[in-house]
Formats: sequence, C-alpha cells, structure tokens
Amino acid sequence: MLEIAIEDRKESQSERARLGEYNSRLQELYENAQYNLRYLEEKEEYSRNLEAKKAYYNLSYRR
Repeated sequence: MLEIAIEDRKESQSERARLGEYNSRLQELYENAQYNLRYLEEKEEYSRNLEAKKAYYNLSYRR
C-alpha cells in the first residue's frame, strides 16, 4: 500500500513538472505572438502613413 502511494506521488510530481514545462512553453509562444502582432501593427501603420504622405505630395505637386 505504501509503495503504491509513493509511486502515485512520483507520478504526480512528474506530471506537475511536465505541465510546468508545457505552461512555460505556452507563455513563451504567447509572448512571441504578442510581439509579432505589435510588429505587424506598427508596420501597417507605417505603410498607411507612407501612403498618406505620397498622396499629399502628389496632390501638392499637381497644384
């Protein structure tokens, strides 16, 4: 009976360690996704600003 309890405890500790590693990896992936999203949003904003500047200069040049 004691052996079964010890084995269960070892398995439980192993499972917690595995889940901790899994959680750490998920957190890392989430942070990378957030970073990539911010990068894409900034890139999109830069592109919009560049297009607006081009349009402004084209209109100014035509006058």
